[in-house]
Amino acid sequence: MSDSRDSAGQVGTSDKPGTRQPEKQRGIFQRDGRWWISWYCTEGHRHRQPIGSRKLAIQEHGARRKEVEKARRLGVIYCPDEEWKRKQAQQRQRVLFREIAQDFLDFAATHKRDRCDKFRMERLLSVFGENLVSGDHTGGRGTL
Repeated sequence: MSDSRDSAGQVGTSDKPGTRQPEKQRGIFQRDGRWWISWYCTEGHRHRQPIGSRKLAIQEHGARRKEVEKARRLGVIYCPDEEWKRKQAQQRQRVLFREIAQDFLDFAATHKRDRCDKFRMERLLSVFGENLVSGDHTGGRGTL
């Protein structure tokens, strides 16, 4: 089987003699005029990211692969999605008791008939008002 060489002796397919198509490289592709990289983290998730120029895409792809390989050697998890989820969870965990109390009072005003909640909450706020509360206190509803 013979390879296709152009008039300059270069391997590749081209319509014009003397011109050469760039070699394909795994993990780098072009979509809508932009170059993208595709790579897998230590958790096996496929990640795709738009980069811009082909040269920059080659550099970024190499850097990502090195980071993943280093994390594998060290036995550490490297996944941008997991890092993002962890940061979001940390932001959700740190809430003032005063904010949770206000959410409850808003909910109680529209859904409950008992109006004593406001007086009870004032006593609780005098003690716990500025304390940070951790964890999900929405009862699975997203917001109270």
